[in-house]
Amino acid sequence: MTSAVQAATGFGGQFGYSGPAGLRFFSDLYRLGAQVGQGDFDMAAFKAANNTAGVLFHYPAGQVNRTVEGTAALLEGRTDNPLAVIAGPPPRN
Repeated sequence: MTSAVQAATGFGGQFGYSGPAGLRFFSDLYRLGAQVGQGDFDMAAFKAANNTAGVLFHYPAGQVNRTVEGTAALLEGRTDNPLAVIAGPPPRN
């Protein structure tokens, strides 16, 4: 938790290690704060909010991320594979 407090207050270095699974909420909350600070609601902001809510409310946030990204890839024409809704978008080259 010391790293999370140092990174949140600006006294620490880069926020890398997220600690054990029981403390993942704090690293996800930090990432959400960084995204909110940017002011754009893009895919990174959605993922940060979704991951934080997934830890807090105990739902499969990783699958939600893959479903949203896969649906966006289908709608934008980056893939024709209908399974992208389940498996996520294809890797970018």
